[in-house]
Amino acid sequence: MSRTSFRLLIIFATLSIMGIVITQVYWVRKAIDLREKQFTHKVNMALKEVADDLYACNNITPPNVNPVRQFSPGYYAVMINDSFGPDQLELLLTQRFQDRDVGTDFEYAIYDCTSERMVYGNYVNLDTDSLINQSGSKFPRLNRDDYYFGVYFPSKDRGLAAELGIWSFSTIVLLVVILFFGYALFIIFRQRRLSEVQKDFINNMTHEFKTPISTIGIAADVLGQESIREQPERLARYVSIVRDESLRLRNQVERVLQMARIDKDQLSLKKEALPVKELVHGAVERIQASAGSQITSLQIEACPESTQVMGDHLHLTNALYNLLDNAVKYSKDKAHITLRCKEAEGWIAISVTDQGIGIPEDQQKKIFRQFYRVPTGNLHDVKGFGLGLSYIRKLVRAHGGHISLHSQPGAGSTFTIKLKTWKAPA
Repeated sequence: MSRTSFRLLIIFATLSIMGIVITQVYWVRKAIDLREKQFTHKVNMALKEVADDLYACNNITPPNVNPVRQFSPGYYAVMINDSFGPDQLELLLTQRFQDRDVGTDFEYAIYDCTSERMVYGNYVNLDTDSLINQSGSKFPRLNRDDYYFGVYFPSKDRGLAAELGIWSFSTIVLLVVILFFGYALFIIFRQRRLSEVQKDFINNMTHEFKTPISTIGIAADVLGQESIREQPERLARYVSIVRDESLRLRNQVERVLQMARIDKDQLSLKKEALPVKELVHGAVERIQASAGSQITSLQIEACPESTQVMGDHLHLTNALYNLLDNAVKYSKDKAHITLRCKEAEGWIAISVTDQGIGIPEDQQKKIFRQFYRVPTGNLHDVKGFGLGLSYIRKLVRAHGGHISLHSQPGAGSTFTIKLKTWKAPA
């Protein structure tokens, strides 16, 4: 799939999900408003009937105006120009609410405007018929000259939400679909990135393998000539080329195999007590042997004589060598490298500093990814698999340490490996 088609697919899928969400929110809002109006109508009718019942019990002609007043979405007051008993009121409220299918728990309070105080208040649970005395603090005193009672529904919103039924279910299903869509996008993006990385890796690997194979093939053709036997120096030179290119090819294959073993947690570490100075000098000797002509200066600072770490000699030496090799590859001209050690609080920090091209800040979090390579144009014709730093990080973590980077474009980079020091038991 092309990049444009992939983007269009993501855009249309996102717009579709957004459209579904907006539609769902609209209809849920409409359903809630409808339930709200139905609830208000039922309560108003029930309270009007309670007021008529109280008037009838006291032999009073009901007024022409509706005595029910709504002062907030959950609070109603009913104006009654006569006194009435709380038991009578509670019985009538419960009956009328049940008749009108109002199944929400409520509180009620009776106010005496003569004494300007609440004379009674209760909480009614329609499911259990349990009554809990309340202070009535939620019922404000109304500035009227009538007797009245107030009714408050504290759990009205929960009750309305419970009545939505299919809307609640469809909302949950929609949320699951959105989560699944988000997870699917994450997987798609990751797989696409891995596909691109894999493509780059195959291209790099093809180039890295093709060069030594081609060189070996040419050398083999030359060595196959009968005249080469009469030219010992030329023969020795081509034999050396075959040997060097074979070693290069073997090292590349071994690096790929090492990463595969680390990914499968099959890396076998032969840990032993290793002097830090020995590791440092071993890596320095290897880099001088392989790239000495490209190094202007290589300084070793503060390398302790007696400090030891517990680790695998081969792999730790390879890790330091890879850092030195990168310092050489990514230097502008001749490499100036400083290898510095610093010991503190049971840790030893080994830093490799160069004066090369540096690494942009937006690339610094990516360079430890497997197969990732920082774009550098064609500087020194730098080639590789993008495995070196990933290998180093996984190897250092396998030794219980960690690696960090400090770099500025144009000012060089400093890679620091921190490992726990080891002391022989007394």
